[in-house]
Amino acid sequence: MANRLLGGGFQDVDRTGTPEAFAEYLEHIGTDERVRRLNRKRAEAAGIAAGHRVLDVGCGVGFDASLLAELVAPAGKVIGVDHSAAMVERATARLAGSGLPVEFRTADAHALPFDDGVFDAAWT
Repeated sequence: MANRLLGGGFQDVDRTGTPEAFAEYLEHIGTDERVRRLNRKRAEAAGIAAGHRVLDVGCGVGFDASLLAELVAPAGKVIGVDHSAAMVERATARLAGSGLPVEFRTADAHALPFDDGVFDAAWT
């Protein structure tokens, strides 16, 4: 069923008519402790650490961004961007009040609205 609902991929989630199906899929994956452990190891191996500014491209509902924010806190920051306004809205709501140094924006990965050199690392 997920393949039928997600058949078009994540290129234009908002125009599928079922953005909630994509969000639910990402929430299912994001709550899997094995996936979180693997992603934490990947981030640590990439050298992401306290004080870093990290760009999470294609942030979805924000699970990776929250993990990255835990690693860069308290002085660092994570900016999560996604082409889907529905994903950004869901990520923002999910992490509201978390105290983590993270924010989310709607943006096209092919035309990011940031100057060069702003981030220490990018994640996707």
